[in-house]
Amino acid sequence: MFMRGKCLVVHPLGGFGNRMLAIFSGIRELALSRYDAIIIKWDIDSNCNINVLDVFTFRNDIIIDTTDKYKITNIGGYNQIIESGWYDYIRTSTLFDSHVPVDVEYIVGWLKANLHDHLIFKLVRPDKETIGIHCRRGDWGRADNNCREVINLEDIQYNHLLLDLAFFEYIKKYEDTTIFISTDSASTLAFFRHQFKDRLFYNKKVEYSYTTTKSPRSMIEAIEDLTSLAACKLIIRDSHSTFSLVASILGCKPLDSWDRPVLIYSGSGL
Repeated sequence: MFMRGKCLVVHPLGGFGNRMLAIFSGIRELALSRYDAIIIKWDIDSNCNINVLDVFTFRNDIIIDTTDKYKITNIGGYNQIIESGWYDYIRTSTLFDSHVPVDVEYIVGWLKANLHDHLIFKLVRPDKETIGIHCRRGDWGRADNNCREVINLEDIQYNHLLLDLAFFEYIKKYEDTTIFISTDSASTLAFFRHQFKDRLFYNKKVEYSYTTTKSPRSMIEAIEDLTSLAACKLIIRDSHSTFSLVASILGCKPLDSWDRPVLIYSGSGL
């Protein structure tokens, strides 16, 4: 495709939620006329093995590239725009603004009001009178002295239980409300099914992983959960969840953040 004007290449990193924040930041740069087009360098890999075009339709001035044409390695400045030849370049996993310090609440509000002028979320569901909670547990395990993950099922389940108990204390104020839960932990699902009984709804999953490894099936299940969360009237996330923040933006729904504690023996999920 032949393009005129100034382009920004966005190379999102990490899992789906982190990647979407980088894309949202690029769209904001485009919408504020700082660039004439953006090119999204989308890697399909073990961190996120789903094609972004299966989830979104983008406006014509947003180009998706799954080749290595725009790949730049060993680059610093994750939260700044790097000048690089005929295009500028950003690689980030956080909300970003090139001109001012990031005011997350303001930018989230801007995205809710303006984002859908630039992309269409293909998987919209009708709104529900339900509160959505997101309990990501796949990145909570133990680590050894070299920060390598130790897969010990009993230890991982114990850490999950500590988080579940703390989170339940926070959301008990919604005790008379229907709850939708998005989680990657079978033990966490069992815990909240016991607590909320017939007031808890969820999307059934084929598999639950105790590690951060994502299979193609688990990514499909995650997108199904994202769609369900975006349809809830309120989303409660833990303070480290980009996934539920993205659901709030896509669904234009209010967000309540729980300050997740840091566990001594946590793995990479800080």
